[in-house]
Formats: sequence, structure tokens, C-alpha cells
Amino acid sequence: MKAGTALIAAGAALGLGAAVWDTRRRIARVERRYSVEGRFVEARGVRLHVVSRGSGRPVVLVHGALTMLQDFAASPVPDMLARDARVILVDRPGYGFSSRPRRMGTPDEQARVLREALHRMGVERPVLVGHSFGATVVLAYASLFPDEIAGIVFASGVAFPVPRADLAPMMLPALPGIGPALYEAMLQPLYRLLVPAMVALCFAPQRVPDAFRRAVPTEMMLRRDHMAATAEDLMALVPAVAAMSPRYPRIDVPVAVIAGERDQIAYPRFHGVPLAETLPDATLRIAPGVGHMVQHARPDLIVEAIEEIWERARPGASLSGSAAAERLHRAPDPSHP
Repeated sequence: MKAGTALIAAGAALGLGAAVWDTRRRIARVERRYSVEGRFVEARGVRLHVVSRGSGRPVVLVHGALTMLQDFAASPVPDMLARDARVILVDRPGYGFSSRPRRMGTPDEQARVLREALHRMGVERPVLVGHSFGATVVLAYASLFPDEIAGIVFASGVAFPVPRADLAPMMLPALPGIGPALYEAMLQPLYRLLVPAMVALCFAPQRVPDAFRRAVPTEMMLRRDHMAATAEDLMALVPAVAAMSPRYPRIDVPVAVIAGERDQIAYPRFHGVPLAETLPDATLRIAPGVGHMVQHARPDLIVEAIEEIWERARPGASLSGSAAAERLHRAPDPSHP
């Protein structure tokens, strides 16, 4: 009996070891063929990876948890803006090719890193566009440094402390002391299955576009530091927005809130809708039949929101108070003329 148990345990250990080895081999192969474009900017101890395209008024695109700047790059948004804007894509700390020298899961701290990087790049009064956790970062930026920006687009973001127990497995690599080692020793093969399922949930009910699969392969998201950054962000998110939310009514720059009606990650009724009602100068667009990844499913709404902020940010042109409330609307579905 004991010998049989030992054999089963040994077989399981060998199987796990083989799965870990195969996952690492796949990651290394993808990393070797992944070219790095753009530049690196030192900001508050972080080596931040940024890519700039086009020229004109600055627009900064900030990705969410799990992904990297190639998420926005693979969407139609940058090309739609290229004629009129300098589009700046950013790998948040720990994601893609940016470093993360210490734990920095709070949106406030990441907003300060982004601010210093933009200052070093000479970027003035940008429109900040954030998706998912990136939306929470640009919301923090607007609450801390409103005089330095033209406005923000808050797309599919989390704004209020609504716990999500179903995301707990994604937080394991952030367990103090043991998280990274546990991830490399045991969890990486499991996450090879979990990450594609999470990506599919983010895009649902739409399918995952081929452009996204090519630009953000699963293996890039499975790297230890990348996954640790995701886990830290998710673990810090609820207490961070609880601390941030009292500052929202003081955000007096134009804010465009965009949400997918069928978002299963950042439910609009808990985040986008009440945020738009809280802010003094906000518009709300709800995209019918769209999930979490609005930058892929409805890039036109993001571009429309940016252009509106440019217009509203002109001296004397900004909406406020009840005028902003009148702009809350349900975005038309282009598939139903």
C-alpha cells in the first residue's frame, strides 16, 4: 500500500516536473522571437517600456491586468488615431518589458510612475486612455494631477470596492514570500490552461481576435514577473479603489466612461455607471452586446470619446454639472442600423 502510494506520488511529481519544463521551454521560445520596439524611460526606479506612433496631440494608452501594451497595439485604436495624434503605448510596471523593482500594485503609485515618465518624455496635457486596471490607473492620475491632463477615457475599469472571489486563483503568485516560488514550481502549467480561459472570458461574447492572439501570446503572459505583477495588481485593487473613491467628486477634468453591456469582469452597474454619476464632468457610453474588451469590439467609441475630450478641453468648452449628466447615453449598436 505504502509502495503504491509512493509510486503514485513519484509519478505525479515527474508529471508536474515535465509540465513545468515544457511550459518554460515554450516561454523561452516565444521570448526569443519577440522583438522589442520603442524605448525605455526611467521613472521612480522603474524602467518603463513605451512606444510612440504618429504626431500631434498626445494620447496615452494604458493596458489592463494580464496583458501588455500590445493589447492596445493590436486593436484598431492606434491606427484610427494616427493621423491626428501622437499615440503613446505603455507597458505598466512588471508587464511586457517594463521592470517592477518592488511591489507597486496600487493605482496611485503606478499613476505617479506614469506621470514621471510622461514628464521625462516632454508630454504635456495628454488624454489618458485606460482599459480595465489601466482605467483605474488613469482615474487615479486624474484624481491626483488633474491640472496636467486634458481628460481621461475610463474603459471597462474598476472604480469601486466590489470583491471578486472568482479572481482569487489569479492572485496566488502575489502571496508574500512564497508566491513567485509557488508559481514557478507548481502553478505555471495550471496557468497555461487558466490564462487562455481568462482571455476568452474577457472578450466574451465576442471571440478572441487573431490579431490579439498573435500580438499577446499566452506564453508572454505566463512569465513569472508578468504574472506576479498581475497577481499583485488584483490583490491590491479592492482596497485601493476604496481609498481612491472619496476623491472622485473632485475630479474636474472631462471623463469619458465606456463600458460593455455584457462585461463579466468589470460589471458596468457596479463601476462605470455609478462612476459617471459621481463625477462632475462625465459622459457614459454603454456598448450593447459587448464584453470587457471594448477597445477591440468598439474602437470607434474610444476614438469618439478622445475627440470629444479634445473639444471639451478647449478653454470655455468643458461641460460640467447637469450639462454633463445630459450626455449619459447608450451607444448605438452598429450592427443594428
